[in-house]
Amino acid sequence: VLGQQINDFTLPDLNLIGEHSDAPELGRMLQLILGCAISCEQKQEYIQAIMVMEESVQHVVMTAIQELMSKETPVTGGNDSYVDLDRQLKKTAEDLNEALATKEEIAQRCRELDMQELVKELVEARSQNEELTSLADEAQSLKDEMD
Repeated sequence: VLGQQINDFTLPDLNLIGEHSDAPELGRMLQLILGCAISCEQKQEYIQAIMVMEESVQHVVMTAIQELMSKETPVTGGNDSYVDLDRQLKKTAEDLNEALATKEEIAQRCRELDMQELVKELVEARSQNEELTSLADEAQSLKDEMD
């Protein structure tokens, strides 16, 4: 993928994809496309697009990218640009993992704050309920006295 050799990765069979919409072959092709997306010059745009996907989809995409990356090795022959590209690709995947973790932490904090707000509202509602009950009891007492 973009200057990387892929070891132990079966390339997708385009005939099976075209003739039978073969899911495993489509998956391998998608992995290659994802590898290109996070390795190209516009990788930040693609990463942002991944970040707005549903969380379960993000995890599947990240797993596919990591699986592909684990099978990539820089092309040898003294060309430092491929080694740099490999480093950048790994850094990008790490950044994406970190962003996913941060997103989950923020989501958890939002849930905690929502829960705190609900508890606060519940306490306030109970207090108002007790006050109304007290007023109702007082009104009943006054009514009983008048009778």
